[in-house]
Amino acid sequence: MPTTAILTFRNHRFAVVAVGVGCLLLALAAVGVALWLGSFNVPQECLDNPEIRGTLPCLGTDDALAINEEWAGKVMAAMAVLPFVSGLLLGVPLVGTEIETGTATIAWSLSSSRRRWLLARVGVLGVTLAVLLAVPAIAANALEAERLPRFDLATAVILDFGLRGPLVVARGLAMFSISLLIGLAMGRVLPGLIVAGVAGLVLYYIVSLAQGVGWPAPEPFDARPGAYFMEYPHEWVDHEGTAFSFQELVARAPAPLGDPAFDTWLADNYREVAVGIAGERLAIVEQRELGGLAVLTLALVGTSAWLIERRRPY
Repeated sequence: MPTTAILTFRNHRFAVVAVGVGCLLLALAAVGVALWLGSFNVPQECLDNPEIRGTLPCLGTDDALAINEEWAGKVMAAMAVLPFVSGLLLGVPLVGTEIETGTATIAWSLSSSRRRWLLARVGVLGVTLAVLLAVPAIAANALEAERLPRFDLATAVILDFGLRGPLVVARGLAMFSISLLIGLAMGRVLPGLIVAGVAGLVLYYIVSLAQGVGWPAPEPFDARPGAYFMEYPHEWVDHEGTAFSFQELVARAPAPLGDPAFDTWLADNYREVAVGIAGERLAIVEQRELGGLAVLTLALVGTSAWLIERRRPY
């Protein structure tokens, strides 16, 4: 196994170094921006209330918001691209280079099993990719904590969904498995990169559509400090607990909207409640994607292991 790892790294050193440098630079950028934002030490009330941002306790709030928008936003946007580019660069050449250069004939003839030859190299580069992506994924979590200090990121998974934490690694490995299969099937690196890139965009589109499927039903909630909610239009509830929209109340009110009598009638008979989905109830969205990507990755690697036994080495 050590010999296999050394040969794998040697044959794919450019891609491994490129991915490693990209992950390291993005992780350093995330940590740097997080420290930059933290140095302002802006009180939460200054972020919530624009009217007091010019007061002494809130000095620096506008600068912190500008950094959050410009620099932190760019780092998180790069996190959307990183796992797909990384998986693409490591996956397509793993077998595609061997077939294109004609060395597959020698490599496969020296191995007792093509399948074992493939899985050993997939394990080496797959683990390497997971470790490399974990570094910026953790750094992005630290940046997100500085960007949105009031939220518990363990439950508020929808905030910058897929741009931080374990989904970064899972998406990178899924892209790696897609690229591996396409590189093996096509046997040429450049066309394989193009086709795998298109396949990655299709995967990203499908994953994005799946995020909004099967969410729990919204319900009334009490706004808790540090909680996160996908918020829906507020409702008004009468003394018996029946909910009404604001338009329904306007239609049934004894006085027109804007009349003081309308406000009095509304306050005497109804109370406003917020309706939404609590952040901890949305954890299923992340868990579902993690499970789906894990199944997809294993299925594609298994397909590659089946195909390599039937693929001609040229």
